[in-house]
Amino acid sequence: MKSLLLTIAMLIAFSASTFAQKPDSLKNWKHEGTIALGINQASFSDNWTGGGTNSIGLTTAFLYKGKYKKNKWSWNNMVDLQYGFVDISGTGYRKTIDKIYIDVKGGYDIYKNWKVSLSGNYLTQFAPGFKYEDDGSGQEQAIRISDFMAPAYLTFGIGFEYEPADFFSLRISPYAPRITFVTDTNLYREVPSNYGVEIGETTRFENGLQIYSEFNKEIIKNLTLEAKYLGYLNYEKSFEDMDHRIDLLLSAKVNELIKVGFTGILVYDTDQDSDIQWNEALVFNISYTLRNFTPQE
Repeated sequence: MKSLLLTIAMLIAFSASTFAQKPDSLKNWKHEGTIALGINQASFSDNWTGGGTNSIGLTTAFLYKGKYKKNKWSWNNMVDLQYGFVDISGTGYRKTIDKIYIDVKGGYDIYKNWKVSLSGNYLTQFAPGFKYEDDGSGQEQAIRISDFMAPAYLTFGIGFEYEPADFFSLRISPYAPRITFVTDTNLYREVPSNYGVEIGETTRFENGLQIYSEFNKEIIKNLTLEAKYLGYLNYEKSFEDMDHRIDLLLSAKVNELIKVGFTGILVYDTDQDSDIQWNEALVFNISYTLRNFTPQE
C-alpha cells in the first residue's frame, strides 16, 4: 500500500509542478487538477423533541487530467481519488465513498476522429469495507468484505478510440488482459466468490474486451454532467456476464468555490454479486480547480 500511495503522491506532486512551468514547455500539454472538500454535520440538544442523531461527515476528492497532443500523437493521464465517511453518534464510523482510479492512454490518429489506442487502468480502494449485521443478540457487528488491493483490477488494452469532441470519447480494446488482485487470502470466508480469484491465490488473469467511455460537458449554464462507463467481457464467459460500471456526477456551480452535486455509481459484476450494486449521494462541496489553459465555451 505504501508504494502505491507514494506513486499517487508523486503523481499529485507532478501535476502541481507542471502548473509552475514556463508556458513554452507546456504548449502541447493541457493540465487540470481539482481538489474538493465536502462537510455535513448535524447536532441536537438532549431535549430535542423532533428526534435525531448527532453526526458529522466528510468527503474529499482529487481529480487530475493531463492531455498531450502533437501532430498525430496523443497521451492522456487521469488520476481520480475519492474518500468519504460519516461518524454517527451511537453507531460509529461509516465509509460513504472510497475510490482509487488511474487511467493512462496513448494514441495515434489514423482517420478523422479515430485513433489507435494503447491503454492501462487501475481500480481499487483506500481502506477496508464492511457490511453490518445483527449478531443475534441485538448487537451490530462489522464484517470486513473488501480492502485495499482486495479487490483491485489492473487492465491493459490495445484497440481503437473514437473522439469526435473534447467532451466525449469511446475506447474499444478487443485485446485487454486483466489481472484481478485479492491480496487477503482470508477474505473468501465472508465473500465466497473471492471476487473471481481462486481461493488460496492472490491473482487471477483474464483476457477479454474492454470498453471505456467518458462524457463531460456543461449541459446548461452552470450545470455540468460527467459520466464514465467501464465495461469488461471475459472471452471465456457469455455476454450476459459482462462487467459494467457507471460513475455519474451532476454538478451545479454556485460560485467559483462552491458546488452542489449528485453522485451515483452502478456496478454489475457477477464475480462480486449476482445483483446490481449501486450507491448515490447528494454532495455540497468546496472545490478549487487549477489549469494551464482556458476552457472552451
